[in-house]
Amino acid sequence: MDALTHAIEAYTSNISQPISDGLSLYSIELIAKYLPQAVENGNNLEARRNMLVASLIAGMAFDNADLGAVHAMAEPLGGLYDTPHGVANAIFLPYVFENNIPSDPEKHAEIALKLGARPGQSPEGTALEGVRLLKELANHIGIPSFSSLSDVNPDDFPFLAEGAFKHLCTNTNSRKLTYYDYLKLFQSAYEEETMTSI
Repeated sequence: MDALTHAIEAYTSNISQPISDGLSLYSIELIAKYLPQAVENGNNLEARRNMLVASLIAGMAFDNADLGAVHAMAEPLGGLYDTPHGVANAIFLPYVFENNIPSDPEKHAEIALKLGARPGQSPEGTALEGVRLLKELANHIGIPSFSSLSDVNPDDFPFLAEGAFKHLCTNTNSRKLTYYDYLKLFQSAYEEETMTSI
Protein backbone atom coordinates (compact mmCIF):
# COMPACT_ATOMS: atom_id res chain seq x y z
CA MET A 1 0.00 0.00 0.00
CA ASP A 2 2.97 2.28 0.48
CA ALA A 3 3.98 1.62 -3.13
CA LEU A 4 0.43 2.38 -4.29
CA THR A 5 0.51 5.63 -2.33
CA HIS A 6 3.86 6.49 -3.91
CA ALA A 7 2.40 6.00 -7.37
CA ILE A 8 -0.84 7.89 -6.74
CA GLU A 9 0.83 10.81 -5.02
CA ALA A 10 3.52 11.07 -7.69
CA TYR A 11 0.88 11.06 -10.43
CA THR A 12 -1.19 13.79 -8.77
CA SER A 13 1.74 15.84 -7.45
CA ASN A 14 1.78 19.49 -8.45
CA ILE A 15 5.27 18.95 -9.91
CA SER A 16 4.54 15.74 -11.81
CA GLN A 17 5.77 15.39 -15.36
CA PRO A 18 5.41 12.90 -18.24
CA ILE A 19 8.08 10.46 -17.03
CA SER A 20 6.71 10.26 -13.49
CA ASP A 21 3.18 10.02 -14.88
CA GLY A 22 3.98 7.00 -17.04
CA LEU A 23 5.76 5.20 -14.24
CA SER A 24 2.95 5.97 -11.79
CA LEU A 25 0.13 4.72 -13.98
CA TYR A 26 1.88 1.45 -14.79
CA SER A 27 2.65 0.90 -11.12
CA ILE A 28 -0.99 1.52 -10.14
CA GLU A 29 -2.15 -0.95 -12.79
CA LEU A 30 0.24 -3.64 -11.55
CA ILE A 31 -0.63 -3.13 -7.88
CA ALA A 32 -4.38 -3.21 -8.50
CA LYS A 33 -3.99 -6.56 -10.25
CA TYR A 34 -1.27 -8.27 -8.25
CA LEU A 35 -1.42 -7.01 -4.66
CA PRO A 36 -4.54 -9.02 -3.72
CA GLN A 37 -3.02 -12.10 -5.36
CA ALA A 38 0.27 -11.68 -3.50
CA VAL A 39 -1.52 -11.27 -0.17
CA GLU A 40 -3.82 -14.22 -0.75
CA ASN A 41 -0.97 -16.56 -1.74
CA GLY A 42 2.56 -15.70 -0.73
CA ASN A 43 3.83 -18.50 -3.00
CA ASN A 44 2.45 -16.78 -6.10
CA LEU A 45 5.79 -15.78 -7.59
CA GLU A 46 4.26 -13.99 -10.58
CA ALA A 47 2.28 -11.72 -8.26
CA ARG A 48 5.27 -11.10 -6.02
CA ARG A 49 7.55 -10.39 -8.96
CA ASN A 50 5.08 -7.88 -10.37
CA MET A 51 4.73 -6.25 -6.96
CA LEU A 52 8.51 -5.83 -6.83
CA VAL A 53 8.42 -4.14 -10.23
CA ALA A 54 5.50 -1.96 -9.18
CA SER A 55 7.25 -0.91 -6.00
CA LEU A 56 10.45 -0.10 -7.87
CA ILE A 57 8.84 2.04 -10.54
CA ALA A 58 6.59 3.81 -8.02
CA GLY A 59 9.79 4.76 -6.20
CA MET A 60 11.24 6.07 -9.44
CA ALA A 61 8.04 8.06 -10.01
CA PHE A 62 8.02 9.81 -6.67
CA ASP A 63 11.77 10.42 -6.87
CA ASN A 64 10.89 12.60 -9.86
CA ALA A 65 7.64 14.12 -8.61
CA ASP A 66 7.67 13.90 -4.80
CA LEU A 67 4.68 12.94 -2.64
CA GLY A 68 1.68 14.56 -0.96
CA ALA A 69 -0.69 14.78 1.95
CA VAL A 70 -1.01 11.04 2.59
CA HIS A 71 2.66 10.84 3.54
CA ALA A 72 2.39 14.13 5.41
CA MET A 73 -0.28 12.50 7.60
CA ALA A 74 1.20 9.00 7.82
CA GLU A 75 4.63 9.98 9.07
CA PRO A 76 3.52 11.95 12.17
CA LEU A 77 1.09 9.13 12.94
CA GLY A 78 3.86 6.55 12.68
CA GLY A 79 6.10 8.63 14.91
CA LEU A 80 3.48 9.07 17.62
CA TYR A 81 1.92 5.60 17.69
CA ASP A 82 4.63 3.46 16.05
CA THR A 83 2.11 2.59 13.33
CA PRO A 84 3.62 0.70 10.36
CA HIS A 85 4.16 3.14 7.52
CA GLY A 86 2.26 1.16 4.89
CA VAL A 87 -0.71 0.75 7.21
CA ALA A 88 -0.81 4.47 7.94
CA ASN A 89 -0.67 5.31 4.23
CA ALA A 90 -3.43 2.83 3.44
CA ILE A 91 -5.69 4.29 6.11
CA PHE A 92 -5.46 7.88 4.86
CA LEU A 93 -5.14 7.30 1.11
CA PRO A 94 -8.88 7.21 0.29
CA TYR A 95 -9.61 10.35 2.32
CA VAL A 96 -6.82 12.41 0.82
CA PHE A 97 -7.65 11.06 -2.64
CA GLU A 98 -11.27 12.22 -2.29
CA ASN A 99 -10.21 15.58 -0.90
CA ASN A 100 -7.81 16.13 -3.80
CA ILE A 101 -10.22 15.28 -6.63
CA PRO A 102 -11.15 18.94 -7.35
CA SER A 103 -7.50 19.73 -8.04
CA ASP A 104 -7.53 17.52 -11.17
CA PRO A 105 -10.65 15.37 -11.70
CA GLU A 106 -9.27 13.88 -14.92
CA LYS A 107 -6.07 12.58 -13.31
CA HIS A 108 -7.97 11.16 -10.36
CA ALA A 109 -10.43 9.50 -12.76
CA GLU A 110 -7.51 7.94 -14.65
CA ILE A 111 -6.25 6.44 -11.38
CA ALA A 112 -9.73 5.12 -10.60
CA LEU A 113 -9.90 3.42 -14.02
CA LYS A 114 -6.57 1.70 -13.32
CA LEU A 115 -8.06 0.51 -10.02
CA GLY A 116 -11.05 -0.98 -11.84
CA ALA A 117 -13.65 1.79 -11.97
CA ARG A 118 -16.38 1.62 -14.60
CA PRO A 119 -15.70 3.80 -17.66
CA GLY A 120 -18.29 6.15 -19.13
CA GLN A 121 -18.94 8.33 -16.11
CA SER A 122 -17.98 11.95 -15.58
CA PRO A 123 -14.40 12.45 -14.37
CA GLU A 124 -15.72 13.35 -10.92
CA GLY A 125 -17.97 10.29 -10.80
CA THR A 126 -15.19 7.98 -11.91
CA ALA A 127 -12.79 9.52 -9.38
CA LEU A 128 -15.31 9.04 -6.57
CA GLU A 129 -15.62 5.38 -7.51
CA GLY A 130 -11.86 5.26 -7.03
CA VAL A 131 -12.34 6.29 -3.40
CA ARG A 132 -14.58 3.27 -2.88
CA LEU A 133 -12.13 0.96 -4.63
CA LEU A 134 -9.23 2.16 -2.47
CA LYS A 135 -11.25 1.43 0.68
CA GLU A 136 -12.26 -1.99 -0.64
CA LEU A 137 -8.68 -2.88 -1.51
CA ALA A 138 -7.44 -1.92 1.94
CA ASN A 139 -10.22 -3.91 3.58
CA HIS A 140 -9.63 -6.90 1.31
CA ILE A 141 -5.97 -7.22 2.28
CA GLY A 142 -6.61 -6.71 6.00
CA ILE A 143 -5.66 -3.08 6.69
CA PRO A 144 -7.07 -2.11 10.12
CA SER A 145 -9.33 0.87 10.61
CA PHE A 146 -7.87 4.09 11.99
CA SER A 147 -10.05 3.93 15.09
CA SER A 148 -8.88 0.37 15.86
CA LEU A 149 -5.19 1.25 16.03
CA SER A 150 -3.65 0.88 19.45
CA ASP A 151 -3.46 4.11 21.48
CA VAL A 152 -5.16 6.32 18.87
CA ASN A 153 -6.69 9.27 20.71
CA PRO A 154 -8.70 12.03 19.01
CA ASP A 155 -7.15 14.46 21.50
CA ASP A 156 -3.90 13.97 19.58
CA PHE A 157 -5.36 15.06 16.24
CA PRO A 158 -4.37 18.74 16.59
CA PHE A 159 -0.76 17.64 17.20
CA LEU A 160 -0.89 15.27 14.22
CA ALA A 161 -2.49 17.90 11.99
CA GLU A 162 0.24 20.38 12.86
CA GLY A 163 2.91 17.83 12.04
CA ALA A 164 1.23 17.04 8.72
CA PHE A 165 0.86 20.70 7.81
CA LYS A 166 4.55 21.36 8.47
CA HIS A 167 5.64 18.27 6.51
CA LEU A 168 7.52 18.98 3.28
CA CYS A 169 5.14 16.80 1.26
CA THR A 170 2.37 19.31 1.92
CA ASN A 171 4.08 21.58 -0.60
CA THR A 172 3.69 19.10 -3.46
CA ASN A 173 0.19 17.84 -2.67
CA SER A 174 -2.10 18.36 -5.63
CA ARG A 175 -4.42 20.59 -3.59
CA LYS A 176 -3.35 23.28 -1.15
CA LEU A 177 -4.13 22.22 2.42
CA THR A 178 -4.25 24.14 5.69
CA TYR A 179 -3.78 22.93 9.25
CA TYR A 180 -7.59 22.83 9.55
CA ASP A 181 -7.90 20.73 6.40
CA TYR A 182 -5.56 18.17 7.93
CA LEU A 183 -7.46 18.22 11.20
CA LYS A 184 -10.67 17.52 9.30
CA LEU A 185 -9.03 14.66 7.38
CA PHE A 186 -7.83 12.99 10.59
CA GLN A 187 -11.29 13.40 12.13
CA SER A 188 -13.09 12.14 9.04
CA ALA A 189 -10.97 9.00 8.80
CA TYR A 190 -11.48 8.27 12.49
CA GLU A 191 -15.22 8.97 12.60
CA GLU A 192 -16.09 7.10 9.43
CA GLU A 193 -14.13 4.05 10.50
CA THR A 194 -15.68 4.20 13.95
CA MET A 195 -19.18 4.27 12.46
CA THR A 196 -18.30 1.44 10.07
CA SER A 197 -17.07 -0.77 12.90
CA ILE A 198 -20.16 -0.30 15.11
